[in-house]
Amino acid sequence: MFISQKTLRFLLLSLLFPVFSAAQPNFNDITTLLNDSLDKAFNGKVCVMVMHGDSLVYNQGLGGYDSNSTGGVASATKTFSGLLMLKLANLGLLNLDDSIGKFIPYATQKGKGAGTLRQNFSHTGGWSGTGGDEFLNSRTLTLEQSVDSIITYDSLIYTPGRAFKYTGVAMQVAGRCAEVAAKRNWNELFNDYIKTPLNLSKTAFSSTTNPRIAGGINSCAADLLKIARLIRANGRVGNTQVIDSIVMQELWKDQTNGVIQLGTPYPFSPVYNNPYNADTIRYGIGTWLDIYNPVQKYQEQISGAGAFGTEIWVNRCNNTCGALFTMSLYAKAEKTIFHMLDMVNAIYPNQCYTGSTSIDAGADETTSDNVNFSNSPNPFNPETKLSFVLNKETSYRLDIYNLKGMKIACFSGTAKKGTNQIKWSTENLPATLYLANLSTPISRYSRLLSLVR
Repeated sequence: MFISQKTLRFLLLSLLFPVFSAAQPNFNDITTLLNDSLDKAFNGKVCVMVMHGDSLVYNQGLGGYDSNSTGGVASATKTFSGLLMLKLANLGLLNLDDSIGKFIPYATQKGKGAGTLRQNFSHTGGWSGTGGDEFLNSRTLTLEQSVDSIITYDSLIYTPGRAFKYTGVAMQVAGRCAEVAAKRNWNELFNDYIKTPLNLSKTAFSSTTNPRIAGGINSCAADLLKIARLIRANGRVGNTQVIDSIVMQELWKDQTNGVIQLGTPYPFSPVYNNPYNADTIRYGIGTWLDIYNPVQKYQEQISGAGAFGTEIWVNRCNNTCGALFTMSLYAKAEKTIFHMLDMVNAIYPNQCYTGSTSIDAGADETTSDNVNFSNSPNPFNPETKLSFVLNKETSYRLDIYNLKGMKIACFSGTAKKGTNQIKWSTENLPATLYLANLSTPISRYSRLLSLVR
């Protein structure tokens, strides 16, 4: 793909006025990525919405989808339900560390009441998940009857809190506990505390009597984005604090305490959306803990994801959030989604511990990393020098990708204090934009490289 003159002019201007960044070319490239992957990853239909701060900066529907197209969001429901559990905790109706047996004596009678609500909402409750799926989907049972059946027929395969095994039955049990605690049914609670305050006009559980707590919501991209905005705003909608900001932090914590993962749908060591090269992605309360800075011990980005390809994400290091809605399979869409998230994060670089904005006002200046990542010339042909400046000797990794997500080049090693330069030659590569991702143990940076012929 040859770069257009319009894009080339924009890139040249961005070098003279870097404050405006290269947002427009990046979003054009995201649209290209979505179009190129439309059939293979998204079954021909997808809608993506992205916000930066309070501004909607991207809204793209393809294949007939728009922001109001609705369908099942599968396990992205877990984020909605996790928020409701936090609201009920905020109201004092329950405590995340309450045991299942406190609300369901039958669970204690069966020897399955020791696990807590926190553990059940972070997949560490001990349930096997093999004896309860038929009850999750029943349209003839109530939630109470569904959970009683799960307790009867499903088994605990490990002590609660000792391992992670992804399953929907644990959240179903916790959802019934919420009903008992609040003395109201789940749908009423959801409508009053989440749906109405956020004005989720196209969101509802598919069952009124036995809502599938971990996977039963139908929604659309516009409503998914409202959930992401709530998280990014620490529980606030406009001038209303829907959920206390301190309680909202539970979404960002590793609720699994780093235990062994016996079963997870999330990929190990994902190629994209993984700037710190984590091998295992942990879990919060209904949220995946996508991007964790291991040096600063700070959670930068979280998400909610569903088996049909839906994705909600929030990055608090660049003040972005977004939603992707499709009806495909997450296994097919995951790589494209993660690549897209890297491209979004390249438009709005990480502002945590970069020397410009620090999450922790008390952070030691020596741990900040303002690398001044650049390349010259840009646009270039046939080679360019990528430069970065470090305040101390440290390890680094520089990966360069094409717009299809293929890694074109990789440089790594130990960089010296001061200015470092890497020459990248592009013989036999087509003229287009390339994405460079630079990672140090403290920070990560991205930059678009424009190759012209």
